[in-house]
Amino acid sequence: CRYVNLRVPIENPLSKVKEGAVREKHTILKKQDDSVYVILHETFLSNEIPYGDSFKNVSQFCLTQYSNGKSRLRSFSGIEFLKSTFVKY
Repeated sequence: CRYVNLRVPIENPLSKVKEGAVREKHTILKKQDDSVYVILHETFLSNEIPYGDSFKNVSQFCLTQYSNGKSRLRSFSGIEFLKSTFVKY
């Protein structure tokens, strides 16, 4: 498991914040004979970004070598909600 911390620019005219902190988590889920790798990539936004603590981006990459010198990359992405974004009265 590896963590990467970085700051990214925010180009939203409705936001007063011009950049925000992002934390990425990379996890190798499967490694088989140097021919199959399955990697989980999660991106967490900081709470300084509007609604940044309400969800995370999740991607999974599967890299498979299927012949000598040829590989296949499959990518799956989604959003995982961590808490509700509805306004409570």
